[in-house]
Amino acid sequence: MVVRRTALMCLMVMLGGWAATLTAEAPNTVQNATFDVSVVRVSKPDAQSSDLNLGKDRLEAKNLTLQSLLQFAYKLSSGSDDQMIGGPKWMKSTRFDLEGKLDAETAAKVSTMTNDERLDTLRAMLKALLADRFKLKVHQEARTLPVMRMQAIGETKLIRFESPAESAAGLELARAAQRWSWAYRRTRS
Repeated sequence: MVVRRTALMCLMVMLGGWAATLTAEAPNTVQNATFDVSVVRVSKPDAQSSDLNLGKDRLEAKNLTLQSLLQFAYKLSSGSDDQMIGGPKWMKSTRFDLEGKLDAETAAKVSTMTNDERLDTLRAMLKALLADRFKLKVHQEARTLPVMRMQAIGETKLIRFESPAESAAGLELARAAQRWSWAYRRTRS
């Protein structure tokens, strides 16, 4: 068994006006919606906390890196650096404040959506905003990535599976351990 995970390839183009290749949207999202008013600025250096707020008619991000914004926009797991390949070093360190406000018509349509549809619409709008402001070009592809197992007998260490057969066996073992852990917690409650 080969494990595949989606990787997001990023290329920041500071000159030129390339648009992002956007993924297909959910059927009930507002097509080609963009923020009516948007502001992107570098965060104050003394800012302490980070925050992402999704209001009824706006999206506000405070003190977040470009990497964090991309992880939200493309539904990537946070802390998974191996899912993003390329891009400048500053996308992991420079923090930004971002505000996007929807126009009244789009806000009215979004307010009638389910939570998942609303999130998909806001994510698509954020993708368009990042593509415009950062001249971002993205490419999504499936890649084969290594699978690790944790060995806690004696010395705790991570061990890389060497073959697809080992990977399959290790994944099945991990799934069995997860099922056992869930069953054990359930019986103790």
